[in-house]
Amino acid sequence: MLRLLAGTGFMGAFTTYSTLAVDAVHLFDAGVATAALAYLAASLFGGAGGTLTGIWVAARHHGHATARAHNANINAGTGRGIR
Repeated sequence: MLRLLAGTGFMGAFTTYSTLAVDAVHLFDAGVATAALAYLAASLFGGAGGTLTGIWVAARHHGHATARAHNANINAGTGRGIR
């Protein structure tokens, strides 16, 4: 678990952030500040949107899976269930 946290989590975030920073600096140095700001905004809001979408999808999946398991337990125990 520690290797996964350090290797994938920390190092993945570190390399992703450093790539974002270097690309933004290159755009600013090239004199296209508007493109650099758009790139930073798209990365920030796109990442936040993707994160929220992933959390929402996982929560819905978990809710549906929990309901199916609950209904299966009711069906197995009483012979009747919610359909």
